[in-house]
Amino acid sequence: MIRPLSSLLVVALLAAGLVGVESCASENLQDLSGADVLPCDTTVLATYALQVQPIIDKYGCAGAACHSPGGQGLAVTGFNYQTAAGFQAAARSGQLLGALERRTGFSPMPKNQDRISDCDLATIKRWIRLGAKND
Repeated sequence: MIRPLSSLLVVALLAAGLVGVESCASENLQDLSGADVLPCDTTVLATYALQVQPIIDKYGCAGAACHSPGGQGLAVTGFNYQTAAGFQAAARSGQLLGALERRTGFSPMPKNQDRISDCDLATIKRWIRLGAKND
Protein backbone atom coordinates (compact mmCIF):
# COMPACT_ATOMS: atom_id res chain seq x y z
CA MET A 1 0.00 0.00 0.00
CA ILE A 2 2.84 2.43 0.72
CA ARG A 3 4.39 2.03 -2.72
CA PRO A 4 1.30 3.13 -4.76
CA LEU A 5 0.83 6.11 -2.43
CA SER A 6 4.47 7.18 -2.85
CA SER A 7 4.18 6.80 -6.62
CA LEU A 8 1.08 8.98 -6.58
CA LEU A 9 2.95 11.57 -4.50
CA VAL A 10 5.87 11.59 -6.99
CA VAL A 11 3.48 12.03 -9.94
CA ALA A 12 1.67 14.87 -8.14
CA LEU A 13 4.95 16.64 -7.35
CA LEU A 14 6.16 16.30 -10.94
CA ALA A 15 2.88 17.63 -12.29
CA ALA A 16 3.01 20.59 -9.91
CA GLY A 17 6.57 21.34 -10.98
CA LEU A 18 5.68 21.26 -14.68
CA VAL A 19 2.73 23.58 -14.15
CA GLY A 20 4.99 25.96 -12.27
CA VAL A 21 7.56 25.97 -15.08
CA GLU A 22 4.89 26.53 -17.73
CA SER A 23 3.30 29.45 -15.88
CA CYS A 24 6.71 30.98 -15.25
CA ALA A 25 7.57 30.76 -18.93
CA SER A 26 4.27 32.23 -20.06
CA GLU A 27 4.48 35.09 -17.56
CA ASN A 28 8.00 36.01 -18.70
CA LEU A 29 7.63 36.14 -22.47
CA GLN A 30 10.66 38.30 -23.06
CA ASP A 31 13.81 37.70 -25.00
CA LEU A 32 17.24 38.61 -23.65
CA SER A 33 16.90 42.19 -24.89
CA GLY A 34 13.82 42.67 -22.71
CA ALA A 35 11.43 42.94 -25.66
CA ASP A 36 8.13 41.11 -25.50
CA VAL A 37 8.14 37.85 -27.40
CA LEU A 38 4.64 36.81 -28.32
CA PRO A 39 3.66 34.12 -30.76
CA CYS A 40 3.08 35.38 -34.28
CA ASP A 41 -0.60 34.78 -35.00
CA THR A 42 -0.95 34.58 -38.76
CA THR A 43 -4.63 33.67 -38.55
CA VAL A 44 -5.79 37.10 -37.37
CA LEU A 45 -7.08 39.44 -40.07
CA ALA A 46 -4.56 42.23 -40.37
CA THR A 47 -6.19 45.63 -40.03
CA TYR A 48 -4.48 48.96 -40.44
CA ALA A 49 -5.57 50.38 -37.09
CA LEU A 50 -4.97 47.32 -34.92
CA GLN A 51 -1.94 45.63 -36.48
CA VAL A 52 -0.24 47.78 -39.11
CA GLN A 53 -0.23 51.22 -37.48
CA PRO A 54 1.46 49.85 -34.33
CA ILE A 55 4.22 48.37 -36.53
CA ILE A 56 4.73 51.76 -38.22
CA ASP A 57 4.98 53.36 -34.78
CA LYS A 58 7.26 50.64 -33.39
CA TYR A 59 9.92 51.23 -36.05
CA GLY A 60 9.50 55.02 -36.23
CA CYS A 61 8.53 54.93 -39.92
CA ALA A 62 6.34 58.02 -39.62
CA GLY A 63 8.83 59.89 -37.43
CA ALA A 64 10.31 63.29 -38.20
CA ALA A 65 13.37 61.81 -39.94
CA CYS A 66 11.49 59.37 -42.17
CA HIS A 67 8.16 59.31 -43.99
CA SER A 68 6.67 62.52 -42.61
CA PRO A 69 6.70 66.15 -43.76
CA GLY A 70 10.33 67.26 -43.81
CA GLY A 71 11.60 63.69 -43.50
CA GLN A 72 14.10 62.11 -45.87
CA GLY A 73 11.88 59.10 -46.59
CA LEU A 74 9.01 61.32 -47.70
CA ALA A 75 11.33 63.48 -49.81
CA VAL A 76 12.76 60.43 -51.61
CA THR A 77 9.62 58.31 -52.07
CA GLY A 78 6.74 60.77 -51.81
CA PHE A 79 4.96 58.48 -49.33
CA ASN A 80 3.77 60.05 -46.08
CA TYR A 81 3.38 57.29 -43.49
CA GLN A 82 1.65 59.61 -41.03
CA THR A 83 -1.53 58.87 -42.98
CA ALA A 84 -3.11 55.56 -43.82
CA ALA A 85 -3.47 56.75 -47.43
CA GLY A 86 0.30 57.32 -47.70
CA PHE A 87 1.12 53.89 -46.31
CA GLN A 88 -1.51 52.31 -48.57
CA ALA A 89 0.02 54.02 -51.61
CA ALA A 90 3.47 52.70 -50.73
CA ALA A 91 2.04 49.21 -50.24
CA ARG A 92 0.12 49.22 -53.51
CA SER A 93 3.10 50.52 -55.48
CA GLY A 94 5.32 47.63 -54.37
CA GLN A 95 7.80 50.11 -52.87
CA LEU A 96 6.94 49.14 -49.30
CA LEU A 97 7.63 45.41 -49.59
CA GLY A 98 10.68 45.97 -51.77
CA ALA A 99 12.19 48.18 -49.08
CA LEU A 100 11.13 46.02 -46.11
CA GLU A 101 12.42 42.85 -47.76
CA ARG A 102 15.59 44.73 -48.77
CA ARG A 103 15.33 43.72 -52.41
CA THR A 104 17.91 44.92 -54.93
CA GLY A 105 17.02 48.36 -56.28
CA PHE A 106 15.12 49.43 -53.16
CA SER A 107 16.36 51.56 -50.29
CA PRO A 108 16.25 49.25 -47.24
CA MET A 109 13.78 50.04 -44.49
CA PRO A 110 13.84 50.79 -41.70
CA LYS A 111 16.78 53.07 -42.40
CA ASN A 112 19.89 52.42 -40.27
CA GLN A 113 18.13 49.68 -38.31
CA ASP A 114 17.88 45.91 -38.41
CA ARG A 115 15.16 44.36 -40.54
CA ILE A 116 11.68 44.34 -39.09
CA SER A 117 10.73 41.07 -37.43
CA ASP A 118 9.47 38.19 -39.54
CA CYS A 119 6.16 38.41 -37.70
CA ASP A 120 5.76 42.14 -38.43
CA LEU A 121 6.65 41.56 -42.08
CA ALA A 122 4.13 38.71 -42.30
CA THR A 123 1.47 40.99 -40.78
CA ILE A 124 2.13 43.73 -43.33
CA LYS A 125 2.12 41.21 -46.18
CA ARG A 126 -1.20 39.80 -44.93
CA TRP A 127 -2.66 43.33 -44.77
CA ILE A 128 -1.54 43.99 -48.36
CA ARG A 129 -2.90 40.63 -49.54
CA LEU A 130 -6.26 41.54 -47.97
CA GLY A 131 -6.41 44.75 -49.98
CA ALA A 132 -4.35 47.20 -47.89
CA LYS A 133 -7.52 48.77 -46.50
CA ASN A 134 -7.79 51.65 -44.03
CA ASP A 135 -9.71 49.64 -41.47
